[in-house]
Amino acid sequence: RATLSGFQIVALTEPVATINSFTATTTSFQAGETVTLNWDVSDADSVTIDQAVGTVLATGSTALTPSATTSWTLTATSGTTVTTSQVTATLSKGPIDVYLLSGQSNMQGIALTSNLPNNLLSIPEIMLYASGSGVSGSIANQWVTLQPANGSEFGPEIAFGEQLRDLCPGQSIALIKFAASGNSLEIAFKPGANASDTANWGLSFTGMVNTFNNGIAALEADGWQPVIHGMCWQQGEQDAKDGLNVAESNTSADDYGAHLDHFIDRVREQFAAHASASGIRFVLGQVLPYAPAGGDVEARFPGRDLVRQAELDLDENSGAALAKTNTATVPTNSIDHP
Repeated sequence: RATLSGFQIVALTEPVATINSFTATTTSFQAGETVTLNWDVSDADSVTIDQAVGTVLATGSTALTPSATTSWTLTATSGTTVTTSQVTATLSKGPIDVYLLSGQSNMQGIALTSNLPNNLLSIPEIMLYASGSGVSGSIANQWVTLQPANGSEFGPEIAFGEQLRDLCPGQSIALIKFAASGNSLEIAFKPGANASDTANWGLSFTGMVNTFNNGIAALEADGWQPVIHGMCWQQGEQDAKDGLNVAESNTSADDYGAHLDHFIDRVREQFAAHASASGIRFVLGQVLPYAPAGGDVEARFPGRDLVRQAELDLDENSGAALAKTNTATVPTNSIDHP
């Protein structure tokens, strides 16, 4: 009913580039293997792929030989509109032997790094992931070359790693360590009934599991295939206090064998998905080998003999009722360990 006198442009529209597909022929590759990228893009003015691939046609493929885990981003541009997609291929480094280390203060270690010879200040053939009591903040929760985990002090990780290096030349080896000083098996390292019973896990058991899992996940993200061969356990002093002015019960030493038997089962259950074909071998060190003259070890640790005997009994060759398959105890005494 009126004369049309003009037009007003209220919007401009342009086609949006569509990435129909962007894939890699494999998400995991061995060194020297080829990874082929394939893509199909619609309605794009330009298509580029980073990592030095450059400008490409809207549909195509390219064969690449990456030397490390690589992510490629495809960018499709239409006018001022940008659409992206990404694919990743992980370099598979193959299997790596993993050993778990845990316990309380003697696993944490109070040996002085200043007493180590220079060739043991760093053992590049072995990898270390550590957290817990005493671990130096500069290396905590990350994979590093094996070195004293506590900075100025160290625990069993140095000698153990040195022996593994010498016994298994050329083998990829990784140690994951969690220590909690002054913590008992009865309370802090209590493992719960099973992997789902997290409400009844002790705080140190939770910390230990998280540390082990995080270390394994970081290895996998870096292209390794972790295989857990064994665990070293150095603990028992706190339980040997046997309720003496501590939170533990007055049967913590009496029950130590049963508690450790269950703990070993739980460790094997918890990490079964990454266990070696022969299982997770459990090796424990006997604690408190002697009471120094004039000291108060006997008074402070009234249950030490019970704990030490339980540790011996768990050895697979002990002949005791507690003897456990694929489990070994390193005995200590006042002559060999003065």
